[in-house]
Amino acid sequence: MSNDPGSGNSTLEVDGAAVLRFEAASFDGLIADDAVALAPLDIVVPIVWRDLAGWQVGSSDNDLIDRLIEGGATPVRHANIYRHRINEAERDRWPRPLPSGLRFAALDRSVEEMAAVSLAAYPSDHPDFETDDLNETASVLKGLIDGSDLGPLLKDASAVVLDGDSMVAVCILNAMPRPGSSSYEPWVSEVFRLPNPAYGGTGAALLDRAIAELARAGETSVGLAVTVGNAAERVYRDLGFELASTSRRVRLPHRDGGKP
Repeated sequence: MSNDPGSGNSTLEVDGAAVLRFEAASFDGLIADDAVALAPLDIVVPIVWRDLAGWQVGSSDNDLIDRLIEGGATPVRHANIYRHRINEAERDRWPRPLPSGLRFAALDRSVEEMAAVSLAAYPSDHPDFETDDLNETASVLKGLIDGSDLGPLLKDASAVVLDGDSMVAVCILNAMPRPGSSSYEPWVSEVFRLPNPAYGGTGAALLDRAIAELARAGETSVGLAVTVGNAAERVYRDLGFELASTSRRVRLPHRDGGKP
């Protein structure tokens, strides 16, 4: 493998020739994202099993993902990738009004408080449910906020919504490195709210605000991923996000778990 696992653009190689290119990241474990096969799958798949045991592998190549599942990989997520092209006029984009009594605030609250909102937003029957553990959720959010997972926090574009002094909605954006480039793309890493109908529209308002902040900073695009089946997909389209690609992610067993 070229480059260090868990950091940036990497490849898997056979006899010095690259057979798989991917963007390595550390988020809920090691991830080989945006994986692209550079050789026939009969060559690529055994190398993936050998070198990426215990990793998650994400790709828009259905044949690659299907082969890994056939070999025993566990499906983790099927997501649509959306992007919004920011134009200069959106510097003056005003967030849609928040419900009465609510206000925007800086992303400077405790990760435990954010984690509690996240757990309420993603119950066990939600397409994006991953865990009901507060500490685990807080650890994931901490990695986004301190920039150790997806890239530096975009502090001005990120925010929360408060009802009095209680947090009801959260929006986190990071500067995610673009594969094979030294540049980055603003990325909506998290946007969620309490399921109370009184807080409907707060997520969209947070995204409106984020787009305006990014426009004022001179950014030209912002992206996000949404799990297939999440009703929020309609909200993103209404905000001007357009479908860019679809990606599936699987988890490979660790070596000590063996390969079927």
